[in-house]
Amino acid sequence: MSAQYFYNLCAESVGETIEVETSDGAVERAMIADLDHNYLYINKFEVCDAEFSAMQNYLFLKKEICAIPLAAIMSLNFMPSLW
Repeated sequence: MSAQYFYNLCAESVGETIEVETSDGAVERAMIADLDHNYLYINKFEVCDAEFSAMQNYLFLKKEICAIPLAAIMSLNFMPSLW
């Protein structure tokens, strides 16, 4: 799939929760923070089991935004909202 395809798919989905797989095999669960014609900017989720032993497998947003080149995306799935 082309970068333009993923741009069109995400253009009106800022704030949506996704699972994205890149060409290097990395899979990330994240929220779409922004995008431009070259990059998808995501806010990744992390599992915080160690800090919250009573709340296992809860996902929290990390503080930093990561950029993924649109051309490196192999698949993108929209997930139900985690909130």
